[in-house]
Amino acid sequence: EMQRSLVGSEMCIRDRIHTDLVSMMPTVVSAINVAIRAFSNPGDKVIIQQPVYDPFAELIKKTGRVMVNNGLICNDGLYEMDFPLLEEQAADPDAKIMILCSPHNPVGRVWTKEELARVGEICKKNNVLVIADEIHSDLVYAGYVHTPFALASDAPHLVCTSLGKTFNVAGLRLANIFSSSAELKKQYDQELSLIHI
Repeated sequence: EMQRSLVGSEMCIRDRIHTDLVSMMPTVVSAINVAIRAFSNPGDKVIIQQPVYDPFAELIKKTGRVMVNNGLICNDGLYEMDFPLLEEQAADPDAKIMILCSPHNPVGRVWTKEELARVGEICKKNNVLVIADEIHSDLVYAGYVHTPFALASDAPHLVCTSLGKTFNVAGLRLANIFSSSAELKKQYDQELSLIHI
C-alpha cells in the first residue's frame, strides 16, 4: 500500500527528467571528484556535513581544495543541520560547492523538503553549487519519503545517483549525474572529457 501511494507522487519523476542533462560516470565518488574539479579551483572551499561518508573529505583534500565542516547537530538522537553556521560558511566568497548527502550517510536522516529548500536558498543566494549525493534515496523506512533535491529547490545543482546501494550492484560501475542546466552539464562534461572515461 505504501508503495502504491508513492506512485505519481514526488517519488515518480521520470516524466520530468531531461535526458540531455544526464552525464554518466563509474561511481558517485568519481562523479563528485569530477564536479569538484569542474566547479572550483585549488584553494577554494567545499562545504560538507560531518559525520559523513569519509571519501568526501579525501576528495576535497586530494584536489587541493579546503574542507569546511558544517557539522550536524545531534539533538536527543536526531541529527539536524546547523543552518546559522551554513549561512555564515556559504557567505564566504571562497566557498564554491556544498556536498549534500541526502539521505545522509551515516546518520540516516531523510531530509525534509523544507530542510532541502533552505539549503538551496542559502546556497543560491551565495552562488554555492550544490552537489547532492542521493545514492541512498531508495533506502528509507516506511513512513519517510525521500525528496529529490531538484524538487525542493531551483538552486544550481548536480544530483548523483546509482543503483549500487539499492540493488547491491556496485560492481556494475554506473552512476548518473543530473545537471540542473545545460550550462552546468557542459562545464561538467568538459572536465569529464579530460580523463577520458
